[in-house]
Amino acid sequence: AQLPLQQYISSAWKKRFPLNNTTEFISVGSDNIPYFGDGYRVYKLVDQEIVEVWKNKGREDPLETIIAANKDSILICSGLAGVQTVVNGVQKNSPSSIGVASAMIEKNGSVYCYASRGIFSINPATLEANLVFALPDYMQEWGSSFLRDNENNFWICTHEHLCYARPALFNIN
Repeated sequence: AQLPLQQYISSAWKKRFPLNNTTEFISVGSDNIPYFGDGYRVYKLVDQEIVEVWKNKGREDPLETIIAANKDSILICSGLAGVQTVVNGVQKNSPSSIGVASAMIEKNGSVYCYASRGIFSINPATLEANLVFALPDYMQEWGSSFLRDNENNFWICTHEHLCYARPALFNIN
């Protein structure tokens, strides 16, 4: 049996998008405001209204991850522009060159980005990216996702490989 999900679609979402629109990413900040990403834009729900927070700047730059932080603050990872933030409506790009970005995660208060050049630790305040470890050339291909497990290993998924890096390979907390 199928669930009648159509009746549970947010009225704010139906008002903003009378036709179908997909949501690929969702994150809730410490202020309990939900943020949604549809692949090329980020929105938030405020007072039963859908408000656009971010969109790519005139080019096809796919959204890869969103992480809602504090009130009116969100970290964004897009394929070409990499790590960005929007704080109180002001967008800022990372000054660091990381290659093509694939994903971003938060683990125990730390933020990491998986890009074609490797895994990076991100300073959320400055958006500076510090290389945790570089990826070998044969893995600098279509990145998919990654995670840091409870033993602090990084698991990295590409379209062709699944691998992990133990903490002995890198030097971070």
